[in-house]
Amino acid sequence: MSPIASGRSSPSHPIPSPTSIRPRTITSRLAFSNFLKSLIVFTLSGLVHDCGTLSLILLRTPLDKPLNLERVLALTPFFVLQPFALVAEAVLKAQYRQWKSKAYPKWRTEGVPRNLVFMERLVGFTLTWVWLGWSAGWFVEGLTKHGMFNRTGNVRLFPSLLGGIFWGKWFH
Repeated sequence: MSPIASGRSSPSHPIPSPTSIRPRTITSRLAFSNFLKSLIVFTLSGLVHDCGTLSLILLRTPLDKPLNLERVLALTPFFVLQPFALVAEAVLKAQYRQWKSKAYPKWRTEGVPRNLVFMERLVGFTLTWVWLGWSAGWFVEGLTKHGMFNRTGNVRLFPSLLGGIFWGKWFH
């Protein structure tokens, strides 16, 4: 990969890159490995978030009501979906860059036309926000279902030093 005039391999990369960097070929094994790593990390993050869901359930439900796994794992589905979006993004970017190298063969030596970089970023940001907007419904629904945003009703109040200092609400 030939560096751009700034010496960086990408306009958004802060550190200058050596001129001998070659693009890494992505094999199906590497892609699957990256997917599994992402799936594990996002699943663990969802489980950590659901520890908070469990505490909400324990605070807001009577002790005689049974706990089931579906109620406790309210946020994990949102997190488990995210690696699939990463795979879709990687496939789309690979297809776009393959088209770009065929349509503009001189981009590696002369630099990428600014409109191609702009379009790649625009599509990437748009798809990211559309995916997040669509999938975040599960996250918000899981929190609301268990009373995260319920500030009224028969909720036990707990003392809060910071809440009292900043907002004058010593109990919430």
